[in-house]
Amino acid sequence: MEENKMRRFTEEISKFADKPFHVYFATSNANKFKEMQFLGRQTFSMEQHSLEIPEIQGTVQEIIEAKIEEARKMSSVFPILVDDTALEISGLNGWPGPYVKEFLQSFKPDGIVELVQRANPENMKARAICSLGYLENREAKPIFGYGFVEGILKHRDDKIYKGFGFDPVLYPFGEGKAFGDMTMEEKGNLSHRAHALLNLCQNLVKEKGSGDS
Repeated sequence: MEENKMRRFTEEISKFADKPFHVYFATSNANKFKEMQFLGRQTFSMEQHSLEIPEIQGTVQEIIEAKIEEARKMSSVFPILVDDTALEISGLNGWPGPYVKEFLQSFKPDGIVELVQRANPENMKARAICSLGYLENREAKPIFGYGFVEGILKHRDDKIYKGFGFDPVLYPFGEGKAFGDMTMEEKGNLSHRAHALLNLCQNLVKEKGSGDS
């Protein structure tokens, strides 16, 4: 997975504006769809497709590859985009990784911070990872995009929880506030999801340019 630096996402994604992609984003998460729609607004015509795709246990790459193959079988519309999110916490030896959704359901954002503080208070570093899979049609070769951002997990002393998922407690390196305190534009210029979408656009252009389906 290529390292992602802080960058001006809006400027970079605009380079693909002359090669627009229409896509159905398979998610039942309204917040995630809203964010992806905003991130891809210059390049994608994006529609939500509430497809419940079963998830396997495995690595980040294994899970996104399995999800896109399930979408191939289950979806009635194409092109289709699927995603998966992981949170690797250094103080928990990389846990929960791709199982962050279940982790958040059990512990909530502040509960995760408390767990890390009890286990390894000297190491609150975390890496948020987004993986994307794209299928042009049911017979197509899948195309993937990956992105990550690193930061520190911190308690919310103000008890104000904005954003979704781990957004309220993840403070990206070099930033004085959590993802949840940022505007969508601010978050979009450095988030794991933005990096993955940009990487996907780059790979889509490469594949389309080579003539592969």
